Amino acid sequence: MEDMILVLLEQSKQSLKIYEDMQEKLTGSVLMSLSDCMNYKTIADNCIQMAAVNWCKVFASKKSKSHYAAGAKFNKQLFLSLVEARGVSFQETCDKMRSFRDKYAEEKYTREEVKVIFEAAMGIVEEYEKASVAPVAPFQ
Repeated sequence: MEDMILVLLEQSKQSLKIYEDMQEKLTGSVLMSLSDCMNYKTIADNCIQMAAVNWCKVFASKKSKSHYAAGAKFNKQLFLSLVEARGVSFQETCDKMRSFRDKYAEEKYTREEVKVIFEAAMGIVEEYEKASVAPVAPFQ
C-alpha cells in the first residue's frame, strides 16, 4: 500500500512539473504555431488534472484504497504536526484540491491560482514523505 501511495504522489509531482514546463513554453514564445500552442495547452491541461486526481486519491478521498492513512509505515500525528507547522490547513487544502479536480474543466483558473493551490498541496506531499519514513509511535 505504501508503495502505491508514493507512486501516486510521485506521479502527481511529475505531472505538476510537466504542466509548469508547458506553461513556460506557452508564455515564452510568440513565434509558436497554432498547432504547437494547442498541443502544449492540451498537455498542460491533462497533466494538471492528473496531478489533482492523484493527489486527491491519497489525501482527499477517504474511500480510496490508496488513502494516506492506510500506509502501514505512516506516522499520522507527525504528519499533521508537520503540515500545521508549515502554516497550511490540511482540510482547507483537501477542499481546494477536490474543488479544483471537480471543476477544472468548467472553470478557468489563472496560472497564479493553480500555483497557489498546488504550493500547499505539494507542501503536504513533502510532509507526508517525511512522516512516512519516520518511526511509527506504538499504540497506547
